[in-house]
Amino acid sequence: MAQRALWKGIIQLGDVRVPVKFYTASQEIRLEFKLLHDADHSPVRQEMVCSVDGVSVPPEHQVKGLEVADGEYVVVTAEELEALEPESARDVKVHLFVKREELDARLFDRPYYLAPDADVSRDSTPYALLLQALAATGCAGIAQWTMRKRSYWGALQAIDGVLVMMTLRGKEDVIPTAAFDIPPATVSERELQLAVYLIDALSGEFQADAYHPVYYPRLREFVARKAAGEAVTVPEATSVTPTPEQELTEVLEASIARMKEGRKRAA
Repeated sequence: MAQRALWKGIIQLGDVRVPVKFYTASQEIRLEFKLLHDADHSPVRQEMVCSVDGVSVPPEHQVKGLEVADGEYVVVTAEELEALEPESARDVKVHLFVKREELDARLFDRPYYLAPDADVSRDSTPYALLLQALAATGCAGIAQWTMRKRSYWGALQAIDGVLVMMTLRGKEDVIPTAAFDIPPATVSERELQLAVYLIDALSGEFQADAYHPVYYPRLREFVARKAAGEAVTVPEATSVTPTPEQELTEVLEASIARMKEGRKRAA
């Protein structure tokens, strides 16, 4: 594995200890814009300014605080924050196992690949055993660990022949569905049958490599052409004309007919 390990830990499964290395399993591809002065295209520097007197505040006079009331703050020092940090350890403790389908996808945060840590043990049998057992049972292990002075909960899974640890958000970080006022509606049996038919007709196997981001590749091409001195024009935004109101059954039937016609042409 060419990537550099972020952290090393030891999975504790009863008396079984599996030394592993954590590797980043995701990356965010994006373009970072800089704010420039329009006169000479020089980068603009941000400055920390006091909101009361407008005076610039240098780093040595900046402190951290939490607002406890309107305009009232409690200042917390770096030493106090450090004292509250969890103790560093290498233990990754598995508390219980659940079926993967029982996990609420809204809790998933960031994935990490876990590889055997040959620096601790050259015997990768415990790693292979845990990997195969998770794959055979379809389970995920709910684990807790402290990495870089931060405590985490995660779901340990077997994916494509590798152990994957998916960090989990706290339930308080997920906006409850009760926050949305979804108006009730009555669906007829015919409408439901047509909708199920449409879903079945469009069902297939998900292939992640078939779906690509559109905006950033288009933006890169635009910037490259503009940097090369080409005359580029921005396409006009197209507006969607709302269709006249129809019975939902008619819309579903038209969608199915159009889909069947497209398949005939493809054949």
